Amino acid sequence: MEGGALFPAHAEFYLNACWTMALQEAAWLAQTLGQERLLKKWRGQGRQTARLLAAKFWNKQTQFYNFAKRADGSFEAEKTIMPAVAVCFGLIPAKRAEICLRELAGPHFSTDWGVRLVSRDSPIYNPAGYHSGSVWPLFTGWLALAEYRSYRPTQGFVHLMNNMQIYREWAAGYVEEVLHGENYRPAGVCSHQAWSEAMVLLPALEGMLGLEVDALQKRITLRPAFPPQWESVTVKNIRVGEDRLHLRMRRRHKETSYHFRCDSAAPITLRFQALLPLGTRVSFLRLVGGRRFGGLEITSLRDFPEVEFELHGSAILAFTHHGGIGVIPPVFQPAVNAESTGFRLMQESWERQSLLLTVAGWPGREYQLQLFDPDHTIRALANARLVARRGEFVLLSFELEGTAPVDGPVTKTIEVMSA
Repeated sequence: MEGGALFPAHAEFYLNACWTMALQEAAWLAQTLGQERLLKKWRGQGRQTARLLAAKFWNKQTQFYNFAKRADGSFEAEKTIMPAVAVCFGLIPAKRAEICLRELAGPHFSTDWGVRLVSRDSPIYNPAGYHSGSVWPLFTGWLALAEYRSYRPTQGFVHLMNNMQIYREWAAGYVEEVLHGENYRPAGVCSHQAWSEAMVLLPALEGMLGLEVDALQKRITLRPAFPPQWESVTVKNIRVGEDRLHLRMRRRHKETSYHFRCDSAAPITLRFQALLPLGTRVSFLRLVGGRRFGGLEITSLRDFPEVEFELHGSAILAFTHHGGIGVIPPVFQPAVNAESTGFRLMQESWERQSLLLTVAGWPGREYQLQLFDPDHTIRALANARLVARRGEFVLLSFELEGTAPVDGPVTKTIEVMSA
C-alpha cells in the first residue's frame, strides 16, 4: 500500500503471498539447474512462509484473512480483495478460499464493472480512494484467475468480462488503471495501464482455458471452463517450446468433443480436464487410442476426471452426456456514470437433484437469470418463477425482499429442481 487508511503495514498478507510464491518458483529454478544449496534454502524459506501465512493471518471472528500485521505484532483486520492473489497461488486451504471467494463475489465487493479493493460496508470505504474503495482491473483480474482455479467459472467469466468491457469507453482500446467504486467512470490516475490490460488476457488464457505450459518437460495442461451455451471454440498456436498445439471444441446435442493437434516432431504430454454443468451425467468417454469410462454424474465442478496422455500428431477426446443445468454468466454492461444495478451470483452447488444458486442484490428489485437446460430437465423452481423457455434456454426471474436502502444488499437461495 502506497498510502491511505491501510498504510503503513509491517507485513501485508498479499505481499507475503507473492514472496512465498517467488520462493517456490526460485526453488524450482534451483532444482532445474542442479543448485542444491539454493534449492534447500529457498524451499525451506518457502515452506516456512507458507506455514506462517496459514497460521497467523486467518481471522476466526471475521472469517476472512487479515490485511496485514503491524510492527507491534497486532493485525489489521480490514477485509480486502487481496487474498484473491493467495488463492490464485494455491496458498489458501480450499474451505477458507471458498469463504473468501464467496464474499468477494457479493455486492459489497463486486460491481457491474469490477471488484472494489475494500468492502462497501467498511468504515474506511471511499469510492474514489486509490486504496480504499476504487475498482482496480488488476485485482478484478486476479480474482477472476482465483475463481477459475477454484472451480468457480461462472464468477470468473463475469469478472473477466468486467475487465474486457472497459476498452469500449473513454480512451478506446485502453483499460483504465482505476475506476470509481460507486459509478462507472474513471477515478483518475492512468487511462492506459498495462497491468489492467494484462488482466483481460490472463483470465482468458490461464483462467477460462486453464492453460499451463512446461516447455522443459514438453507438457501442457488444459482445464477449459467455457460458458455452457458455447457450441464451439477454436484455439490456435499454443506454444510449448518450438512446438504448437491447436484445440477445437464442438458441442452437439448429448455429445461434446475436443480435437487436439500438435505440430511437433516428438510427442508432448497433455493433461486435460473439462468443467461441465452441474447435474450432467457422462454416459461414455472415449479417447481415441486410449482410455474409456462412463457412468459419471457431475455433482461438483471438480468431478470430471483428469486425463493425461502423450499427444503425437492428433487425438480426439469425446464423450456422450445428458442432463445438467448450466448458468449463463450474468454479465451486465453498465452505462457511463451509472451505478451498479445488477445482482451477484455468489455460489452454485448441486444437492439432491437440484441446482442451488445463492444470489444477492438490492431489495425491492426484480432480476432475471438465464439457465442452459439442453435436455429440458428443469421441472420446478423455488424462490424464482419461470418467465420463458426458448429451446435450450430458460429465463427465470426473482425478487429480493426488503426495503432499499435501509436493508442493504439481500441474499437468497434459488432452487432449480431437475427431473
